[in-house]
Amino acid sequence: VTVNGNLTNTSGAVSLQNGVAGDTLTVNGDYTGGGTLLLDSELNGDDSVSDQLVMNGNTAGNTTVVVNSITGIGEPTSTGIKVVDFAADPTQFQNNAQFSLAGSGYVNMGAYDYTLVEDNNDWYLRSQEVTPPSPPDPDPTPDPDPTPDPDPTPDPEPTPAYQPVLNAKVGGYLNNLRAANQAFMMERRDHAGGDGQTLNLRVIGGDYHYTAAGQLAQHEDTSTVQLSGDLFSGRWGTDGEWMLGIVGGYSDNQGDSRSNMTGTRADNQNHGYAVGLTSSWFQHGNQKQGAWLDSWLQYAWFSNDVSEQEDGTDHYHSSGIIASLEAGYQWLPGRGVVIEPQAQVIYQGVQQDDFTAANRARVSQSQGDDIQTRLGLHSEWRTAVHVIPTLDLNYYHDPHSTEIEEDGSTISDDAVKQRGEIKVGVTGNISQRVSLRGSVAWQKGSDDFAQTAGFLSMTVKW
Repeated sequence: VTVNGNLTNTSGAVSLQNGVAGDTLTVNGDYTGGGTLLLDSELNGDDSVSDQLVMNGNTAGNTTVVVNSITGIGEPTSTGIKVVDFAADPTQFQNNAQFSLAGSGYVNMGAYDYTLVEDNNDWYLRSQEVTPPSPPDPDPTPDPDPTPDPDPTPDPEPTPAYQPVLNAKVGGYLNNLRAANQAFMMERRDHAGGDGQTLNLRVIGGDYHYTAAGQLAQHEDTSTVQLSGDLFSGRWGTDGEWMLGIVGGYSDNQGDSRSNMTGTRADNQNHGYAVGLTSSWFQHGNQKQGAWLDSWLQYAWFSNDVSEQEDGTDHYHSSGIIASLEAGYQWLPGRGVVIEPQAQVIYQGVQQDDFTAANRARVSQSQGDDIQTRLGLHSEWRTAVHVIPTLDLNYYHDPHSTEIEEDGSTISDDAVKQRGEIKVGVTGNISQRVSLRGSVAWQKGSDDFAQTAGFLSMTVKW
């Protein structure tokens, strides 16, 4: 479509939307904005086909652009997808028009958010943020020789850096997957197993935050309830003992992900259940000096939701196996003091189902099973009174990041691989059969990772 004259779009709408990308509106005159411009566009890389507004005269006014995504899976861009072309000679015509995307200021496709940016008088849909390069160092001053040396060849202009602009929903998927694999993790003292038959009720509440992929501010509130009990116990050798138990739990987790680039936010929520078995072995009984082994295996399943105001709600499921093998040595140096080094290996096998998101993107889990390791030191003071203070120091190592794949683009949370923990607590013996245990833990790692958690458990012995 060609307009041979001026075009004033101050209050209405100019539409090129017809379900097919590639239409062009050429204005051979002055363009005055103030209204709305409706376009069709593919949303892939730089070579995506899009409707365009071409202006060959003076321009002014602020125009709101509404983009209808015809097709595409979302891809990183460098230059971007041109939607407005100022084709006039800038030495003869003034270009004062401004363009902005309607609504939240971005268009989502797949894992990426496209924003509208101006570059050399033209306007592009770009799914990457351009980081201007640092200016090169100035050439050194030549030595004042009678015949000065020639100036060194200047450094080439550095290439701008491009960083993909991720949709905040990506952070919601990562949050849910991380929570599902960590909700039901335990150490030896977190489940039933001790002298005689026991039943243990454990309640956990926590809060953590970190930065994912360098641009998504992640936050999660977690709550879990676990009930465990002994099924069988027996002697092992002269004075050793072993126990087999059962454990079940429910977890509810809620969080959000905020984009540091676009300011958008996605909310995530998941709730699920787990059932499994526990097994413990003590060289000389669980209250005496000696080595011990502990293991558990659980099957967990979750229902997940991720929502974003401009992009609808996604509902999907996740399930899998989590398991642990832990070893330690309980040393009793005297005066009621207990020193216990520990080592634990945890298998994290909860994986999300593949699903189609509200924006038509296909979402799957890219990185599969993972192994987490923990080295710890537990200490306690068994006083003459019925109160036992405890202190735990732990080091965690996660070799892999959590990864999801959205329409062929793999996104990693780049979460902290190493983190430390301090946990302080107290155990109170209400009677010979009932005890209460409470503790608070703080974790800290790189990428702004920080976590606070509280634990409360009650053990009944019969």
